[in-house]
Amino acid sequence: MCRSRLSKGVQVSSNGHFDRKEVWSIFEATARLKVRDGELDGFKRQAAEIMRLAREKDTKTLRYDWVLSDDGTECEVREGYVDADALLEHSHHVAEARAKLFRDFAEDHTMRFYSKPSPALAEALEAMGATVKVRQFSLFQALDADVRVAEEVRRRPARAATARNDSGRGGTGEPKPCSTNSAVRA
Repeated sequence: MCRSRLSKGVQVSSNGHFDRKEVWSIFEATARLKVRDGELDGFKRQAAEIMRLAREKDTKTLRYDWVLSDDGTECEVREGYVDADALLEHSHHVAEARAKLFRDFAEDHTMRFYSKPSPALAEALEAMGATVKVRQFSLFQALDADVRVAEEVRRRPARAATARNDSGRGGTGEPKPCSTNSAVRA
């Protein structure tokens, strides 16, 4: 996670530590999907469109990282939101582009949630029926000690969207959501 988004979702103290318990207050999810045979290039183009929309429109997305298997047949999307309802905001923003991704380039969509969905998210998932397989996991143990934030992350200046000339936020200079996977950014 980049520093600009980390500070929005987790309070980092002046000594560079944060309480791991705070990390679990972030709503985290993992999407898994398979790339259809012969459709990797189209998949990458459509994934880039979804990323563009998330960067331009999402306001509560903390993490949105797309990773591909070495053979290009499977993809995981590691997601983090300020709360479960923020996933609904994101889903609304990318709905049309995501529908095209699954219509033309991907299949076998599963979601894993690592905390309890909000009532609104649970209702939305129920309305989707069997189109997405959902699994929920609950934390049963974690480190209790403070975790040191890497020095280079703590000291890294926030990247201003205007520096990349693709702000999509009306030129406010507010940082964009980050992705660590440059291969899908196109």
